[in-house]
Amino acid sequence: MSLSDKLKYQLKQPDNVEVIEKKKDKRGLEYLFYSDDRNQNTEYWSIIEVLENFSENENVIESNSRNTLKGLADFNEHKRSVVIKKFGQHGLYDNIRFRLISSRAVRSLSTALKLQSLGIKIPLPFYAVEKRGHLNKLINSFYICQHKDFSFKLWDVYEEDFPEELRRKLLIEFANSIKIIHDNNIFYGDLHPNNVHFHANSEQDSGYDIYFLDFNRAYCCDDMNIKKRARDLYRLRMSPKIRDIFLKSYDLTNRNELERFMKKYLNRHRGRKSLREKLKGVLSRV
Repeated sequence: MSLSDKLKYQLKQPDNVEVIEKKKDKRGLEYLFYSDDRNQNTEYWSIIEVLENFSENENVIESNSRNTLKGLADFNEHKRSVVIKKFGQHGLYDNIRFRLISSRAVRSLSTALKLQSLGIKIPLPFYAVEKRGHLNKLINSFYICQHKDFSFKLWDVYEEDFPEELRRKLLIEFANSIKIIHDNNIFYGDLHPNNVHFHANSEQDSGYDIYFLDFNRAYCCDDMNIKKRARDLYRLRMSPKIRDIFLKSYDLTNRNELERFMKKYLNRHRGRKSLREKLKGVLSRV
């Protein structure tokens, strides 16, 4: 994301979700529930109890230095099977900015609803929850959505032994979905093969629905020009063979220019990564 893109991301606040419930605990900490639906008849304190105990290690799907994902069956009184993503807070920068702007969880929910309105498949979103303290300090934020059992992810489609005809069909459908997202001026921000999954559906030509995950870096642009599209697409790490199939469906007219910028941004990314690794090596020896 360029510096100007980062500023637009920070300043642009979600306009399609609202606080549907507020709960304050004995310590004065406030839980804010966001959704586009006020009629969910939810027992909010039961959700808060789950979020309060989120640090426990059981049911963890993925955990890193930034975020933690958990899968829970029979969640709350509706007995839903859900995934909860807890977003980490990092240092003074996050301490200051998230007092003034919406959390990553709220931004995730906002984008999820926009994608859903375009007919893009996503796990059904339920809530974003912010836990805030004194002077609106953001302590934690959580994104809660439906749990789906997927068949495979985009990385698998890239594999040499993946069936060629199915690969072609999936890549064409995938390219058409991305084109819808970009044509509606949405910069995804994290179009990575780990964030694209496939779920069996016999009604599709390919036999699968394409599902998109992880939206907290997405934002709406004034114009998704060639450079922005390329900056979003290079993260897909496509080989020349895969890229050829994809771009023929995504944008045949501007294909050469788009491909040139994708290679440029990928090389730039690799250069920065290599430099960081070298610096880590030097510092580890000091």
